[in-house]
Amino acid sequence: MKKTTLIKFKKIDGKLKPADALMTHRFNQFVANLTEHDIIEGIFEADEPDNTKAQLAKIHVMIKEIADETGEDVKKTKNDIKDQCGLTTYRDNKKYYKSFADCSKKELSDIIEKMYIIGEFVGINFQKDL
Repeated sequence: MKKTTLIKFKKIDGKLKPADALMTHRFNQFVANLTEHDIIEGIFEADEPDNTKAQLAKIHVMIKEIADETGEDVKKTKNDIKDQCGLTTYRDNKKYYKSFADCSKKELSDIIEKMYIIGEFVGINFQKDL
């Protein structure tokens, strides 16, 4: 299973440091679970007023974990989730998927909640780090 976590950082004295005690704990646990020579991917964005960038990052991490756990292709998993979340439309007998980036903060929140349920269904406890 993939080693993933979501950690918020603050810039303090010119360095990025976990934002609070919970983030510090998550960071330390994440690092402790790494093995020598693990490669870490990161997405860094400064907060925006509506925080949808953080929601988008969380959704994409969750999709990747679900795909890894089920052995499905990430794109297929993403489209399956969009189907389950009502983000598909049909025009001229062709299926179109709404981009997560075009969703409102409320829609993204609802999608994340649905993904918690999907995660439980496939054996992933996304809420373990909350």
